[in-house]
Amino acid sequence: MKKLILFIFLTLFILRTPSSQAQNNEASPFTEGQLAQLLAPVALYPDTLLTHILIAATYPIEIIEAHRWVIKHPQLSSTQIFDQVSDKDWDPSVKALLPFPMVLKKLNDELSWTTQLGDAFLTDQVQVLSSIQQLRIKAEQAGNLSTMDNMAVSHEDNNIIIEPLEPEIVYVPYYDSRTIYGNWHWAHYQPVYWSHPQRYVGHHPYYWHSGVHISFNYFFSAFHWQNRHLVVLNHRDSHRYLQKKRIVSSHGAKRWLHKPHHRRGVAYSNKQLKKHYKSNRVNKSQRKVIRQKDTQIKAIQNKQKNKSRYSSALNTKHSKTLKQFHKLPNNKKAKGVNKDKVTNKHQNHRINNAKSPKRPVIKDKMRRYENDRKMDKGSTRPKLNRSSSRHKIKTNMSRTKMHNSRTKAKNNDNK
Repeated sequence: MKKLILFIFLTLFILRTPSSQAQNNEASPFTEGQLAQLLAPVALYPDTLLTHILIAATYPIEIIEAHRWVIKHPQLSSTQIFDQVSDKDWDPSVKALLPFPMVLKKLNDELSWTTQLGDAFLTDQVQVLSSIQQLRIKAEQAGNLSTMDNMAVSHEDNNIIIEPLEPEIVYVPYYDSRTIYGNWHWAHYQPVYWSHPQRYVGHHPYYWHSGVHISFNYFFSAFHWQNRHLVVLNHRDSHRYLQKKRIVSSHGAKRWLHKPHHRRGVAYSNKQLKKHYKSNRVNKSQRKVIRQKDTQIKAIQNKQKNKSRYSSALNTKHSKTLKQFHKLPNNKKAKGVNKDKVTNKHQNHRINNAKSPKRPVIKDKMRRYENDRKMDKGSTRPKLNRSSSRHKIKTNMSRTKMHNSRTKAKNNDNK
């Protein structure tokens, strides 16, 4: 009895486990290795800049528009940029990245990476922020975090915080994501690698872009590392340097919320995000399936149209025969031409065409025979039978053969 109870318990446990795994996969479609792969080239950026990158990644079309605008206006200062862009309906984090043209260029060039990063950040902020901390801990264990020249690295409740060393001057670091974290844990998900830019200056393992002096709305977002979410202030009052503690603990601080109208119709990659933001847009992979189905439906519709055209053509023939029947005088109608016979003829014609679209061979033979009779009526010779024309052809062929054989024999005798 005990063995039977244990067997039932084990079977129930085995049956329940896959459903729980499926629920976890639906809740978090990105694994730890995939998130580490995506965040590897950006995890060691200063916190304020990283917050703007994560928010802007959720609005890829606005990133493209901002990058094109920067290319058209290359020699403007940060204050001039914000004066001219004040009328643009872009998200504040996209505007905050305008003085960093190299960052915008990377986000624009690696557009698939940006969309994946934005979707991962939208699905689970907790998982994204925890993976950032894991990567920073690995860089610190490898001895590569203490060598940052232009950044202040601090610890708070077992969380690593990276801030600019000089207030209101932000430097963008470059590093080799393949070596900075030491031994890479996820073999199947190698880190995203960006080539070394030419304008960056420094020594291994870090290279730096020229510092950007902040005199615009920039310090309005920060990470709340304890609760693993992002906090935002009113961006209009953030033209001065604000520490992370002040942003998080201020009275007007709110948790960041995604605004779908800045998405500009770009499809979300997950069903979970589509349900949450009530989006009916379709991905590239789903578009291919829909196109294949559309082509199949169109082919079926074309076949049905061809069938309907053929039936309509037969119906027109039937209507013509009926009109001819109605035009006949009453005498001919009384002699034996009936409406039912006309319809029966039309139906028989329709059945014959459906079975064999080509004309039958017997009708062609009868027509040839009638043509031969017509030719013989004008002449004085007797009428030909059905096989007389073929007999003539055979006799002519035999005469020509006899003539050719005699000429050959004479030629041989002369030789």
